[in-house]
This record gives sequence, C-alpha cells and structure tokens, in this order.
Amino acid sequence: MATVASILGQAPPARRQLHAFIDEAGVRSRSKASSDHFVMTAVVVDDQDLPASAQFLAQLRADLGRGPNDQLHWVALKKHEQRVHAAKSLGGRSWATISNVIACKRHLTTRITDGQFYLYTLRYLLERLSWFARPRARSAA
Repeated sequence: MATVASILGQAPPARRQLHAFIDEAGVRSRSKASSDHFVMTAVVVDDQDLPASAQFLAQLRADLGRGPNDQLHWVALKKHEQRVHAAKSLGGRSWATISNVIACKRHLTTRITDGQFYLYTLRYLLERLSWFARPRARSAA
C-alpha cells in the first residue's frame, strides 16, 4: 500500500504512535523490612488520545485538590478515598490500557541482584507492551 501511494505521489499513511507512561511501586530490596511485592505499571495512550488524557489529568488534579503543575504520584495520595478515586477514574477510561508486572519477592532466589531483578521486571513489562503494539503495527502497514 505504501509503495502504491509513493508511486502515485501521495504520502504514505502516518503511523499512529503509542505512548507508555511507566511507574513502579514498592522497593526492589528483599530485606525483612521491605514489602513482599514490587510492581511496575504502564499506562498506554494512543497519539490521538493524548489531548483526552491531558484533560483527564487536569480534572483529576482538580478533584484531588492539586495544582495544575503538580505531579500525580501514588505516594502523594495519602487518603484511601483519593487513591480509590484515582484508580477508578483511570480504570474507566476507554483510551487507556493498563499493564502491570507484579513480582512477589519472597518467592525469588537470592542469586539475582536487586539491579537484575529491576531489569527483569522492566523486561517483562516491555515484552507485554510489545505484544499490545504488534497488532497495531501490522494494521498500519
């Protein structure tokens, strides 16, 4: 299709891009004082939905009593009700795809370092994101 469009002097159709906003929760260390779980999450938004996501974030900041430039971070949401509101609001957006990798650290061997553990978690998340993006890349070609 792109070749035919080029021959006819037309630009090939633009590929839509996906944006993955990634964050983590918990600590990587496996000390007795650390939590049992480490979580890495991505919220995936299509290019065409970036304006809707910006509008959503502005409204969520207002709902939570935050300033327009304040970062929204889970650790800053101290009240349970705020966390529930943020999670339900984001989970209800049709334009957002959420992917999580959750590792239960007490089941891991001690042979991998905390740095290796972090990279493995990131690898699994990126693998899942590639699975999500693959069908879109095929349909755009």
